[in-house]
Amino acid sequence: DVESRGLGDVYKRQMLNGRKTIGIILFDITGYYQQQLVHTLSKTASKCGYNLLTFSAFTIYGSDTKNAAGEYNILHLIPYEQLDALIVCHDTFNSNEAVEELWKLVTERCQAPIISIRKKVNGCYNILVEDTDAIPALVRHFHDVHHFDRIAFMSGPYNHPDAIFRLEKYKEAMAELGLDCPEEYIFEGNFWRDCALDAAKHFMSLKKRPQAIVCANDYMALSLCKELTLQGYSVPHDIAISGFDDVRDARANVPPLTTCYVSVPDMAKKAMETIDTLLNGKEAPACTFVPTKIIIRNSCGCESSTMKDLSLSRMYEVEFMEQLINHNAHNTFVSISLENITSAEDIGDYLRLEDVPGITRDFYLCLGSHGNGAYPQVKKKAPGFAKRSHSIYSLRDLNPIATSSFETKKLLPPEAIREEPMTVFFFPIHYLEYNLGYVAATSNGEEAQDTLFHSWLSLIGNTLENLRIRAKNQALLEKLNMLYHEDFLTKLYNRRGFEQFSDEEFAESKKHNIKTMTLSIDMDNLKYINDVYGHSHGDLALQTIADAMRQACSGCEICARIGGDEFAVFGYDYSEEKAKQYTENFLQYLKDFNAQSNLPYCVNASFGYTISDPSLSISRENYMKISDDLLYQNKRKRKEKYGNLSQR
Repeated sequence: DVESRGLGDVYKRQMLNGRKTIGIILFDITGYYQQQLVHTLSKTASKCGYNLLTFSAFTIYGSDTKNAAGEYNILHLIPYEQLDALIVCHDTFNSNEAVEELWKLVTERCQAPIISIRKKVNGCYNILVEDTDAIPALVRHFHDVHHFDRIAFMSGPYNHPDAIFRLEKYKEAMAELGLDCPEEYIFEGNFWRDCALDAAKHFMSLKKRPQAIVCANDYMALSLCKELTLQGYSVPHDIAISGFDDVRDARANVPPLTTCYVSVPDMAKKAMETIDTLLNGKEAPACTFVPTKIIIRNSCGCESSTMKDLSLSRMYEVEFMEQLINHNAHNTFVSISLENITSAEDIGDYLRLEDVPGITRDFYLCLGSHGNGAYPQVKKKAPGFAKRSHSIYSLRDLNPIATSSFETKKLLPPEAIREEPMTVFFFPIHYLEYNLGYVAATSNGEEAQDTLFHSWLSLIGNTLENLRIRAKNQALLEKLNMLYHEDFLTKLYNRRGFEQFSDEEFAESKKHNIKTMTLSIDMDNLKYINDVYGHSHGDLALQTIADAMRQACSGCEICARIGGDEFAVFGYDYSEEKAKQYTENFLQYLKDFNAQSNLPYCVNASFGYTISDPSLSISRENYMKISDDLLYQNKRKRKEKYGNLSQR
């Protein structure tokens, strides 16, 4: 409860720059309500000398997707233990599971006071809307001013606390006025735009159509106005509409929307006043209320809008359309550009941060850090982030800087810390439910993120995932290529690999007048070892020949097993002396192996080599034939002298 969150050692935790730090959790930050809230909190926190860390993501009302899981993973980035206060905006969530996960994390890890905005939560300090009379006032307006007696209600989800409260107030108001409230006059929406078509069909199909519809929020009201207009009805002449919240689009709507208003800046100021009071060791009320008021515009049937209002609405629409066009062009350009990158470290060269609203100062693209420095990391399924992170693209005052890797719980690289109060926004970078990292962007508090920002973040996540897939496919291709060119038993090149790579090196040597060595090796008595001691011993003998070949290398050789007991070496930039040294090293390795192996047989081999003359028009294949001939001459001589070359 509130009392259990004391003001002792909890408030001695000072992260980042030593200042007290306030966290805020809210989603869909491009919303008008969210932008007003964050803007005021940022300015107020800065005046008080506090850091403000905003943890945000983007969701879609009514959805429960893998992408939403990736967005809500931002809850696991928050350093709950280090915060001096936490602000929670419940009504921006769109998932009961996410709310439950948040409170699980808060209960386990957060000891600082929690400020809940627009929802009463036991154990928190609550900043609440005094909206007891808001819906009844709208109902009375329709009845008393416009003399309507058929007033319907478009609710939010029936299990949503705000929807439950507003529906109850609608029913109470209707009862007080002695008006009928049939079941069909209530439609369950979802607080978002995509339910308006069904609502319009429902209400307009009723035998007794409603004269007015009170909507539980503005988004549903605005969409309902649009759908009714598309179906040939006139708002407010055929049916009147009202909303709730006074979002930015309410004034720009045609007709402008009658709605309820609560001062969001006032709520933000009240929240910060509560925090400042607590951090200064004083008591604060458990609940603080901010009043609502009705804003009368044209959608209810009143003629309140002036030509100036309509002109402003039109200007806003034109500006919004221009933004959409520019955003689409921007993201198309960035998306095409990002297709060309081959490394995550190059991503910053194509992001065009100067065109992205809300990034006015610093920017850090933080990905999970591996010991080998490889990015992007192998994707991690939510929840959670890597223990260490590194910003692969870092800007301070919009100038590129180098940054160190850091513990993720510290949120920012050490080079990002400023002495003055910091306002930092954190957003997850992910592909569906798989976490890749996060973005940290600092702001001057004057400009908030807009609709471009969400799609722009998605571009980063998709690009990193494409890079990961490309790197994985490249590794697979290299593995397949190696299998195509590699001898499975000895791990040397096979005949195919030897011919391809030695041909390339031979052509290069001819061009630059450089001598090469072609060495043919034939293992002695492989059939005898297989027949007498078994194929496992035969395999061991072949692997020993391969080890001897590798041990003798100086770094510019291509070694291969080109047949059952046949091997070959191509040496670049070789002389007669260097070739002799190679064969001596090769034979010495076999001699040492035979002396130490305690096997009932010796591993031996015969060889022959030739040194190329770049001035002659002799092919690599001919040099190979010469080496083979020398090999068999040497083998015959050794057999005549020693007999079975594998016996001890």
